[in-house]
Amino acid sequence: MLASRSIFENLLLPAWDAHDGMTGLRVAQARDAALEMGRRLKLKFGGLDDLIGSLSGGNAQKVVIGKWLLRNPRVLLLDDPTKGIDVGAKAEFYHLLGELRAGGVSVLFNSSDEDELLSLCDRAIVMLEGRIAAELRGAELTRANLIRASLGAGHSENTVSA
Repeated sequence: MLASRSIFENLLLPAWDAHDGMTGLRVAQARDAALEMGRRLKLKFGGLDDLIGSLSGGNAQKVVIGKWLLRNPRVLLLDDPTKGIDVGAKAEFYHLLGELRAGGVSVLFNSSDEDELLSLCDRAIVMLEGRIAAELRGAELTRANLIRASLGAGHSENTVSA
């Protein structure tokens, strides 16, 4: 996120051509797409030209996610996406994740929030010291098993390289 730039510029960052930028009709189409994404995400803002720094944390996070959704991803990778946002924004985000999953988008995310993991995940992989401590699915995905794995009980020898 570029705090000194507009909502529009932040939404279009992944689509920006380093040589040509955006000109003419492409800009008009991009603005239409950005406005539609703002509506889809229930973004609370005055206009696309507002600085992203003027948004609440939850709305700024929506812009960060929205810029990637404009690329129509098949897989979305998120790192602690709800950290620091209010309960209402979290609920909206969880609803959005449900829509994405229903639309065939795979969502992988890192979260330090156990409740979030338990309510949203089909599967959880717990990492400890660069290794997979546990892979939990279905009935195995419980708070007790998450805690046990994060403390090293049942530590696996699987290694994940960076």
